[in-house]
Amino acid sequence: MFGDKARIDEMLEKLNRVSPTFCGAKWLHATIHLGSGETHSCYLPPVHKIEPENLIDNPGGLHNTPEKMEQRQQMMKGERPSGCHLCWAAEDDPNVDYSDRQLRSVDDWIMPHLDQLVEAPLEKPVYPTYLEISFSNKCNFKCSYCSPQFSTSWKAEIDKFGPYKLTEGPYLHESHYRLPLKPDQHNPYVEAFWQWLPDLYPHLQYLRVTGGEPLIVDDTYKLLNWIGDHPNPNLVLSVNSNFGLPEKYQKKLFADLKKIEAAKAVRSVDMFTSVDTYGAHAEYLRTGMDFSEFDKSIREYLTEFSSSSLSIMCTFNALSVIGFGDFLQWLLELRRTFHNGTRRVYIDTPHLNGPSYLNAKTLTPRYWKLMEQHIAFCEAHLVDNEKQAGFTAAEVARLRRVLSFMKNIPSPDWLTTARRDFYFFFKEHDRRRRTSFLDVFPEMEDHWEMCRQFVEL
Repeated sequence: MFGDKARIDEMLEKLNRVSPTFCGAKWLHATIHLGSGETHSCYLPPVHKIEPENLIDNPGGLHNTPEKMEQRQQMMKGERPSGCHLCWAAEDDPNVDYSDRQLRSVDDWIMPHLDQLVEAPLEKPVYPTYLEISFSNKCNFKCSYCSPQFSTSWKAEIDKFGPYKLTEGPYLHESHYRLPLKPDQHNPYVEAFWQWLPDLYPHLQYLRVTGGEPLIVDDTYKLLNWIGDHPNPNLVLSVNSNFGLPEKYQKKLFADLKKIEAAKAVRSVDMFTSVDTYGAHAEYLRTGMDFSEFDKSIREYLTEFSSSSLSIMCTFNALSVIGFGDFLQWLLELRRTFHNGTRRVYIDTPHLNGPSYLNAKTLTPRYWKLMEQHIAFCEAHLVDNEKQAGFTAAEVARLRRVLSFMKNIPSPDWLTTARRDFYFFFKEHDRRRRTSFLDVFPEMEDHWEMCRQFVEL
């Protein structure tokens, strides 16, 4: 995963021979939210509804939806599906080296399968090689860019206080999202998944269990037990966790993963986690996090599973920039501490597009200069192979893409609304959660005051 520039350029030539808009992720990647019955292929396009009637005698309809089938046809014709607009914008920007479509195409769950995808009939359903599965939105965190759809803690807050009031009206009102089915309701999506799994499983190269917080969901452990009884030597099994739960959950997960390792049921066992900046800044963004406990837990994981890797998903947003230098130093120290001749700690830095109030585009040029300093730090610790502990050229390219994204403002009206909503949201956030933005981010007082002034316009 997260390939190097030479391989990306090689793959680009192959992609363009098929179509200038071809993306293997539309065939081979799936994120499926079984709790709400929604899916997308690649994390950038919006999720769409899986119709229950399409699952009758066809559990693979969890992935091969009519929307995806249509988008695949568009890509083969060289057309640009509208849901993939972030990649098209990146590819049209002369300051951006690569889009996500291009970066992901070198991954081993896409690249070897390219010829097979091109030769297969378009109407033929496919099995994903990379599957992210979420059984439930049950979660103990309330991240500032999340919603009740993906977090029961968020749902509890909205039930108690009501929706946030932003420029264009109520935000996170129940009409704005699709709530998962209730625990006592029949769930045709979970039922279809268990029907589909035996046929799907031999095709999977990567299976990632996500949430919500999957460690507090019974189906997670049911799946781990199933995997232990059904060896797939080609599979990389990954589990997401916010590492913010009581120790008993981590112990149970580690015990189950060690059983899978001992049985040699999969190729490897890995973990994913999410953090978007460092220390108190991260705790503010991700209500429920204790950064010191988070740091302790991931070190315990990397110690106990000495041949496994940790992938950090950093959703880059307006509150990431100030503390990102400390974050990069922390990441570099982790890599050096747990390096064993190969890279074990990975990072991906997708930029947050919405909600707009947290979009890094809302920041002034002062913050662009900070980003340039962060990029320079990575370049000062650049490595050219996985046997060294540092930052790769591809990781630097991703940060440059983030910086270019920050500078590309949609419109003055968008910027005014987003900045006004920043103040509206975090002022109410502080009231509800008994926090203080300026106590945690004193370096961002300029941004806070600027956004407050937009409210008074």
